[in-house]
Amino acid sequence: MSAPVKLVTPYPTMDDVAEVYGISPARLKQLKSMVDGLVSRGRKKAVAVRNAGVRLRASKNTRHAHNAKRAAERK
Repeated sequence: MSAPVKLVTPYPTMDDVAEVYGISPARLKQLKSMVDGLVSRGRKKAVAVRNAGVRLRASKNTRHAHNAKRAAERK
């Protein structure tokens, strides 16, 4: 059985990772803005869905729902 591993170092920041991988400051700025845009868009979408009262699950009243009795009894 392997011994448990305990992490004692803090998580690296984006700047630390960029330095290790040799990412230029200009590219790092582009990546940060891209991530910020994706995160903010996800938050806006979640708030819009929450505020619109949209049900996340399928409605039982759709034409595709199986809510009618079967024609024949089960065997």
